[in-house]
Amino acid sequence: MSKSDTCKYATYRLAGLPAGVFGETYVIAAAMAEGTNVYRCEYFLLTKRDEPHFLHEAFTFEGDVPEELLKLDLDYLVGESRQQAENYLSERLFQIAEKKGRPNLLEYRYELVEMPYMPLHGCWMRGEFMEETRKIVEATRCGQLKRYLSLLVRSSFTRRPG
Repeated sequence: MSKSDTCKYATYRLAGLPAGVFGETYVIAAAMAEGTNVYRCEYFLLTKRDEPHFLHEAFTFEGDVPEELLKLDLDYLVGESRQQAENYLSERLFQIAEKKGRPNLLEYRYELVEMPYMPLHGCWMRGEFMEETRKIVEATRCGQLKRYLSLLVRSSFTRRPG
């Protein structure tokens, strides 16, 4: 397995909910091969309006799974990380709807939409999710993600009037 085959990540934005529930929300799902039959999955959830504004969850798959039962690879594991983030969002939305007495929130069809680019770059330029981005750099074990975001946090942008 080459170095580039040991890690994979994807970024998503939350779509389909009123902006007041979570606000601008992104998920980064990652998977890493850490050894023979050992994989780590992680996701990072960043949200503007809900508490917590930043959530990091990680889990490990160990063991030899017969391929006829499950093809355990990085694509599958990125998808599993995404699913874990969706599960969290579903549970959190239920809690918010219950707490605010707004059961209509549960009628919305929302989804995590994969993004073809890293949304945190634009956020960084706007001064959003800066501390959260730094936390991802510290926490992730995905080398590609760590390198990309490390370069981002070392960059600076100057805003000037038109």
